[in-house]
Amino acid sequence: MSDLGGKAILISASLPPEVENSASKKTFEDALSLLCTALTQKSAVIVYGGNLAPGGLTDKIASALSNLPPGKSAPTFIHVIDEPSLVEAGYDRFRKTLIGRQSQKIVTYACIGESHGVIQINGDTLVFSPDGLDQEEYDSSTFPVKISHENVEEAFSFARRMKTTNSSACITIGGKTGLLENPRDQYYGHLPGVAEEAIGMLSAGKPVIALGAYGGCGKAIAEALDLLENFSSGEPPRQSGFQEAMDELNALRDQIPANVRKNLAVAARSSVVPALAEIITSIITDWGEPRPKSEQGNKPKKPF
Repeated sequence: MSDLGGKAILISASLPPEVENSASKKTFEDALSLLCTALTQKSAVIVYGGNLAPGGLTDKIASALSNLPPGKSAPTFIHVIDEPSLVEAGYDRFRKTLIGRQSQKIVTYACIGESHGVIQINGDTLVFSPDGLDQEEYDSSTFPVKISHENVEEAFSFARRMKTTNSSACITIGGKTGLLENPRDQYYGHLPGVAEEAIGMLSAGKPVIALGAYGGCGKAIAEALDLLENFSSGEPPRQSGFQEAMDELNALRDQIPANVRKNLAVAARSSVVPALAEIITSIITDWGEPRPKSEQGNKPKKPF
């Protein structure tokens, strides 16, 4: 059995519109936790970029990965927090989160302005170590209270670029699709986050595995990549960036190597079961070296 050799695997996920009650929410959360756990058992490092909403998906992944058996490589989980979510959390909640992670196999990265790096706690001070720049320190009086970017869309896109630049492969599951009739399905940013990350990865020639069984953006991505048939008779009104993202993904289909397309189609239809981790590992291994769409592609710079 092959493993992933410490590769950073980006989990691009959020609750899909199909989650309508507590039972379906638990089903999705359990699938996400099982997926992350199974991949770490294949020696992967999980990368996720969620907010700090109490009981949200960030908490679920952290809980699933923080107390794995001894012998697993550290870290098992890299959490990348975007600047809008950092500002929303505030100093007290963010500091409390970092305190809770000190004894766990979790590394926290923050995106602040145009900088990205590890952020750690030192007493009452938060120490931010941006790549290639001097350390910055924050306390309750200096912690960011507004985003540094011109608009919130740019801040989200910057964080998404940091995740795709530093990850070896991406798995999409669930995700918002911008249904105007469903307030819970509204996404943040110009494009749906799950789709924007898939676009970044495919543009860089990196593996994207779209799990369509859980609906949402993951299913739409699988359809756009011709891994699932689209039986929709008509599209309901959505936020404007959704169709733009699907068109761009459809244009990136040729980035998928022919030798992995069959397994990608299997994964697109599969529920999260232990055997899926073996299929995912095979796809990532057989994909080969990244082949950026152009020299402007999202080439890896410095891995997590």
